[in-house]
Amino acid sequence: MKLMITIVISMTMILSSSCELIPITFDEVCEEGMRYKFYPNSTLEWEQARDFCESEDGFLATVNYRGLHKRLRKYINANPGLGEPYGNGYWIGLSDRMIEDVFMWTDLTELTYHEGWSEERIGRKTVVQPNNNVKQNCNGQDCIQMWHNPAIDGKLTLWAFDDDTCDVNKGFICQYTSGCEGVTAAPL
Repeated sequence: MKLMITIVISMTMILSSSCELIPITFDEVCEEGMRYKFYPNSTLEWEQARDFCESEDGFLATVNYRGLHKRLRKYINANPGLGEPYGNGYWIGLSDRMIEDVFMWTDLTELTYHEGWSEERIGRKTVVQPNNNVKQNCNGQDCIQMWHNPAIDGKLTLWAFDDDTCDVNKGFICQYTSGCEGVTAAPL
């Protein structure tokens, strides 16, 4: 464990603000003591991704406030290797698998940040997520991704929340409570 921390610290990039994500490697960042690792090329269903994160002593990412969501989106857009994940999205630890329309994180806390949902205009219709679309699967959409929603009017990809069927293979983001010890942002 000590060797891993030493490697993490030596690879840390220095940023100018403590309100920024601190890159460790291109696919790992720290914020407020939490480490987020992106798996853009993995092909796991939601439950498999959840189990993988837990097997690594983590959990599917909890993106429960605007600041974190904004910084994760900005980081993905700034790193080409993260911008096109398998399945056009990243599974996060949110679902309504237990009770329809009651969105809970994997730690069983209820969703309180509701501003992250995707909204797009298709012709004259505005599609707002979550929509529990049953066209692809009669059981509906119960697992949440940060979706590679195509750029609108030349803007960057939004990476907003979107419900999808849980058995779709996608990339995912794990969150860990360790691995950021000694990693701090410092002025340039």
